[in-house]
Amino acid sequence: MVTSSRLPVLWLCGAPATGKSTVAWQVFSDLADQGLCVGYLDIDQIGMLAPPPDADSRCHRFKVDNLAAMVRNYRAAGTQMLVISGVIDPEHGHDFAEAASDADITFCHLTVDEPTLRERLAARGWPCEAADEAVIMMSDLADAPFVTTVIDTTGRDPTDLARDAATLVTAAPSTPDAQELLECAAGDVTIIIGPRAVGKSSVSWGMAMRRWVSGECTVYIDLDQVGFLRPASSDASLQGANLGVIWRNALSRGANRLIANGMVTTNEDLAILRHAVRPARVQTLRLAANPDTLLVRIRARSAGSPARLINDDLENATPDVQRHVHHVAVGQNLEYAASNLGDDVIDTTNLCIEEAVEQAL
Repeated sequence: MVTSSRLPVLWLCGAPATGKSTVAWQVFSDLADQGLCVGYLDIDQIGMLAPPPDADSRCHRFKVDNLAAMVRNYRAAGTQMLVISGVIDPEHGHDFAEAASDADITFCHLTVDEPTLRERLAARGWPCEAADEAVIMMSDLADAPFVTTVIDTTGRDPTDLARDAATLVTAAPSTPDAQELLECAAGDVTIIIGPRAVGKSSVSWGMAMRRWVSGECTVYIDLDQVGFLRPASSDASLQGANLGVIWRNALSRGANRLIANGMVTTNEDLAILRHAVRPARVQTLRLAANPDTLLVRIRARSAGSPARLINDDLENATPDVQRHVHHVAVGQNLEYAASNLGDDVIDTTNLCIEEAVEQAL
């Protein structure tokens, strides 16, 4: 059990397909339901910088430095416990604990029997060679000195696993404080906003890929993914603080462009995000689409396209859920139009992703 004035962090690590994200999100949800102020973070979401620095080809140190500073942001937001999921290098995982001096990190290694692991990876389309590497990673993590405990997930329900994992860490008192928004440096920032299912993630990711292929050092951030907190923040302060951290660390590594997307719905929140990356040049692009197009995209998401992120309520969504999301998205589209939020608007109704990306660039 961890008890300290520092932020308790429960990190569910393991090889791919061992259930890290599923169990971590269940822990996050369960603790929030118990009335705790709890945050969630996928470690991969804070390391999307390319081309990577020569001395940090996998952006390991980039993630380490980002997390170390972001812990303070979560603590300032009143977070009593932070739940992290993600793959971690067996040889260098201790770097996170050493750098995050404001956190007490408990590393919980999730394992599964080898046949099940291979079966899950095959279902994801992984080749045998990649599955072999995952098995080796799972074995190496079992011997990693920073791992606090191991939980075998074979044949177990995520709810039960989450209950066991949650007992490993004790929540700290909630101590909200002012968010730290330090000045960054010059550069170019593009923020893609718009209603549900309009294509924010697809378009912003396509823009980042174009920059990466061209060799332009660019960092990509999904604002929603760096702002998971329950109870939810009343504004974008946590997102802004985390955005500023990642942008400053990317700038120090040669980046000159940031591409982000998120559900930013007010001028006040947009002002917070702009302030977080000052004095960078910020362009906000709002995507729009007519109701029929939004419905088509909602149905496509529910059927399995495109790739999903954690907490995607459209994953295998029933027709009733699809209709509800569509109703919300249409309302959001109207609200955006009425507020005229954003510097420019791209109507994606008759555009494929590639065409929308081209216009955004």
